[in-house]
Order: sequence, then structure tokens, then C-alpha cells
Amino acid sequence: PLDVGGRLRAIYDSAVSYHDVQVGRLIKQLQSWGIWDQTMLILTADHGEELFEDARCGHGGSLRDSLTRVPLLIHDPARFPPDVVVDEGAEGVDLMPTVLAAIGAPASDAPQGAALEPLAQGIGRGWARPSYASQYEYAHAMRIGRWKIRVGPRGTPLIGDMAADPGETRDAAAGHPVERRMLTDNLGLFLALRTQW
Repeated sequence: PLDVGGRLRAIYDSAVSYHDVQVGRLIKQLQSWGIWDQTMLILTADHGEELFEDARCGHGGSLRDSLTRVPLLIHDPARFPPDVVVDEGAEGVDLMPTVLAAIGAPASDAPQGAALEPLAQGIGRGWARPSYASQYEYAHAMRIGRWKIRVGPRGTPLIGDMAADPGETRDAAAGHPVERRMLTDNLGLFLALRTQW
């Protein structure tokens, strides 16, 4: 018998597998119509799930990477090179400008974000881009490259080194004051100006 966490992971894996089959059916249909190579398909999610990594299950309970770092897959052979993996930050707000650029609409039609095509083609690659997440507007997180900051309702920043500690089990602030300053400055600037952005 599975433990509760194992059972939930199995249910989650089953749901992901089901969606994978359905996307496969969609792609096969587009191929049979002969339009797959002219189709932009974007797959993403608005959040991930916690499966008892930090004694919680579901979503909305934290800003851990298991919730905030979701897949973003873009198929568009005319604009996005195949088999390219982009490690730099991207956000949901980047999807509208990406679609608008693909149809030739003015970039000014997108209120925020940036088209991802240049990044996928190598422009700006290697430069860490911040990505931001919030939890009901009382907690905030920003990730820049391997570094992540989380600030909860009390305002105390927690610094994570996602390469050395992907499970987010330790606060790295004490040993990394430069990274802490970089993250707090970037998150503070974003929060101060987000209504203008």
C-alpha cells in the first residue's frame, strides 16, 4: 500500500499522463490536416502542486518552486528553434506579447511582458532575467538565475540557492550577502513600481 503522499503523487502523475495523451491526439490531428508546421502551440500552467514536500498538499499555500516554476513549451517552427531549452526567467505575462508578435500585431497592444521569440533565438541568452510570483498579494517571490527570494507577510526575506538546495530547505542569506542584496533590491524595485508596469 502507498502512503498518502505516494498516493497523491500517483494521482497527479495519472492526471499529467492523461493530459499528455490528449495533447498527443491534438498534435496528430493538426499533422493529419497538414497544418502542424504552421501552428503555434503553447503549453503551460498557472501553478504547480505541493505533494507534501513541506507538509502541505495542493496549491496556494506557499511560493515554493514546485508551485511557481511551471513548464512553458512553445511549438512554432517558423519562430522558435526546435530543441532549445531556455533557462532564463519567463512569466505568464510574456505570452500575450509572444502571440501578438507572431501575428504581427504592435507590441504596444500588450500591456506588459516581453515577446519570448528573441530569447529563444539566442538574443539575451546567458543573462539572468527575473521572474516574479505572488501569493494572494501578501507574499512575494522572485527568481533570478539560480537565486530566489521569498518574502512573506512578516517581511523577512528568505534566500534560496536553487542549484545547491532545490528543495528549498535552507535560508542561504547569511552565507551570500551579495546575492541577498541583489535579490532584495530587485524585488523591492519591482514591488514599488509594479502598478506602473
